[in-house]
Amino acid sequence: MTVSGQYPYKFTSYRTFDSTSHTWRNVILDNMGGEATSSSTDGITWVGESTGPMGRMKIQDTERLVSPGKLTLRGQYSMDGASWSTGYDLTCEK
Repeated sequence: MTVSGQYPYKFTSYRTFDSTSHTWRNVILDNMGGEATSSSTDGITWVGESTGPMGRMKIQDTERLVSPGKLTLRGQYSMDGASWSTGYDLTCEK
């Protein structure tokens, strides 16, 4: 869980790998009634769509293992499919 502004944000993510198409699939459900589906062929760049308080949008997330115990995460979204904004850009370290 994280707190952004005054609202706590929680989500559950389900991931699976389709060995026939060699594609990762990701489904996210959150506590604000939002949902997102995305896919990835490399496990790094995830492309899909999301629905939530801002409406329906295109999403692109990048997850990169920089070194053992260090992961960078960047999430972008587009309302029109052409111009992109960054929703988050962070580093996790163990």
